[in-house]
Amino acid sequence: MNVKALYWVLLALCGVPVPILGMAWVSSIRNADLKARSLVPLIVLTGSLGWAIVAWNVPEALGPSYNGLRYAIINANFFASLVCLVLAFRQSPNTRALRAAACATVTILWGLIAAVNSGFSLISFGAQPTAKERCPGESPTAPAGALN
Repeated sequence: MNVKALYWVLLALCGVPVPILGMAWVSSIRNADLKARSLVPLIVLTGSLGWAIVAWNVPEALGPSYNGLRYAIINANFFASLVCLVLAFRQSPNTRALRAAACATVTILWGLIAAVNSGFSLISFGAQPTAKERCPGESPTAPAGALN
């Protein structure tokens, strides 16, 4: 895929959930659905989307490149938005569709961020490279890519 095309796709995906999430908030407030059980997923989703937007401008917000922290942040946000999606279907019918749409778009956004960062694998999360994968002169105790 062309890098410029991917840039615009990700930029559009950062913007798509904003009005949908705003409408979900307004709908929740109008329907007086202000219980903690229904607000927590909206708060988590809003924070997750905010983090994605900040990371768009400041990539260091996700942690150092090719670091376990970066992958952990991406995976945590992906699964948090996925949990919010599941919880959206348990909400009142008045707000269910808007919440599900907002959660789905944020989940897709984090999935694409994970794909771009090539670190979306819980199996290899935190795994150290084997001796065959290491570069010559690289210490087995040093992080991958660090030379003595």
